[in-house]
Amino acid sequence: MRHDATEFAKQLLAADSGFGSTEANEQRQKLFARLEAAERKERRGRKIAIGFCAASLVITSLLFFVTTQKIDTTAWTDPAKFVAVTAIIMFPVSALLILSVYLFSHRRSLRAARHELERQALADLPKQIAELRRELKDLRARAGEKSGFTLMEMLVAVGVITILAGMMFPALSRTKSTARSISCVNNLSQIGKALLMYESDEKAFPGAGKVATSTNLVITKSPESWDERLLPFLAGHDGVYWCPGYRPGKVGPYTVNAYGYNAYGSNKYGDYTGNLGLGADADHGLVKASEVTAPSDMVGIGDLQLPPGVWDNSINPTSRNIGVVDSFIPSRHGAGANVVFADGHVEHQPKKLWIAATAQSRRRWNNDNQPHAEGWK
Repeated sequence: MRHDATEFAKQLLAADSGFGSTEANEQRQKLFARLEAAERKERRGRKIAIGFCAASLVITSLLFFVTTQKIDTTAWTDPAKFVAVTAIIMFPVSALLILSVYLFSHRRSLRAARHELERQALADLPKQIAELRRELKDLRARAGEKSGFTLMEMLVAVGVITILAGMMFPALSRTKSTARSISCVNNLSQIGKALLMYESDEKAFPGAGKVATSTNLVITKSPESWDERLLPFLAGHDGVYWCPGYRPGKVGPYTVNAYGYNAYGSNKYGDYTGNLGLGADADHGLVKASEVTAPSDMVGIGDLQLPPGVWDNSINPTSRNIGVVDSFIPSRHGAGANVVFADGHVEHQPKKLWIAATAQSRRRWNNDNQPHAEGWK
């Protein structure tokens, strides 16, 4: 793809050679010459590399054969044997090292030349359009036509704008997605610190807790939910529970949070067997930090995406049996999700790795760092 961009830049500059000042044309010719020289050196370097590797292999083989077969080494002293073996080993290693430095320098020069050519092409593109418009305007004036856009000018302008938009929009989209993910990581980092402070004060992790309570058939948010328990350790700032890439769902007047708590470990949703996660609630046993075998490899809290009309505050890697939902772990950031671990650090990886039905993936959900396949197979 980079080669295609370079070819496009070369064609653009070559087509632009009729416009601009003499100095600008000379600068373009220098860029072309620099790129061609860099390409020649890089091709020559590759040929030298292949020949040098072959020669090194042959020379090393000959040294080994002569040393082991043709020379009586029984009378050699240990230092002499050491020097011979070292020479046999170090010769190809040194040769490869020197060769790598040689190739790297040429590749670096080639990348720099391509980058400069592409930069110059983008910089000259507005000038080329302006020069073209001036030329067309002069032609109309000489022909006695009225000033204004012709259909051909408009089509050319639209084509150029379309090309520029096609080059810029993917980069802008990736930048926006990256910014959202960074903001989410920052939120989870703060939540992770609050989680550790809570455990230090209460001598246990908060547990997922009840997500809602019902009084006189009116559903309200429960003060026992993990996010409500951590809120004092976040100075009451509940904005950290909002991920920029989150598609919010609502249950009644309440907006469901963007993050969920690891309540059940690798067990299926609602299965309290073994109390494998960071604890569901006090009725089923809270988990202490001392009970977590590998805090740096223990999922704590992470990205959550609920189907419409569903209210929950926990995540786990197994199917919820709600429609076609395979897990509440979303593909929110570049086909993946962010998760804060029990030691406070945050990781990102594709959704398929978070929920993979493998021992390596499922052990990260359990406080004893074991896969417990009996709970999900």
